Amino acid sequence: MPRARSTFKLADVTRAIRAVEAAGKDVVRTQILPDGTIVLIHGPEVTSIGPVSDFDRLEAEL
Repeated sequence: MPRARSTFKLADVTRAIRAVEAAGKDVVRTQILPDGTIVLIHGPEVTSIGPVSDFDRLEAEL
């Protein structure tokens, strides 16, 4: 069974992270959605975020 085609490239993620860092922010979390959307959460004002997915919530409870 062939693998599904990737919806994003490493270069896309790298470019997005470099842009955030060039703006003087630190990337504290990176999330890539199934449709290929890249979400970067930057700080330093963000210190901690809670669990995002059901798996994260379950893992946090253990």
